[in-house]
Amino acid sequence: MVGIDLGSQLAGTTALAVLDGDEVVIRQSEKGKSADDFIQNQLKELSVGSLVGIDAPLSLPEVYSKEALDLTEEPDFHYRECDKKVKAMSPMFLGGLTARAMKLAHHLQQKGLKIFEVYPKMVFQNSIQNREGYKKKWNRILAEEWLCELEAKHGFKLQSGLENWHQFDAVLALTATLRIYRGEAEKVGDENEGVIYF
Repeated sequence: MVGIDLGSQLAGTTALAVLDGDEVVIRQSEKGKSADDFIQNQLKELSVGSLVGIDAPLSLPEVYSKEALDLTEEPDFHYRECDKKVKAMSPMFLGGLTARAMKLAHHLQQKGLKIFEVYPKMVFQNSIQNREGYKKKWNRILAEEWLCELEAKHGFKLQSGLENWHQFDAVLALTATLRIYRGEAEKVGDENEGVIYF
């Protein structure tokens, strides 16, 4: 089982949290190297049926589908229903990241993996009591405190410390994926347009 915080292609900000038994291993892409190649290489050993949660849009608003051509109401060209419900960024605003995420999901599904769009921010809001400081300047002590809450609540243990918010978000993405596996995840959206799990 894997949680992915998908970052810019060459920025070195893509992080993975891989669950092995009850231990979580963190891996992060290198600056200047392809994040997509990094993910493909890291996941090539996963067994068929493994769950992967990706923190990035995996679909576009319904208006861009062939079925939407007959809509009588004014469609939303920017947001999916799931984006509106959790106040997420528009897949259209994220453009290249959305296209990369959709392509990645397609390739991983062809390998027999089960892919889900997850939203770490909602996992965080639903799991952590004192949330002040999230995604501000990196604060290892605060992140480690929050990590202890997640570990106690969800029954996993991180092998090593966290180095940045990307790695923390990968753990949150993994937490959402674990909740999907256990049948505990909340979801919003329309199955025909896109669903976000947390």
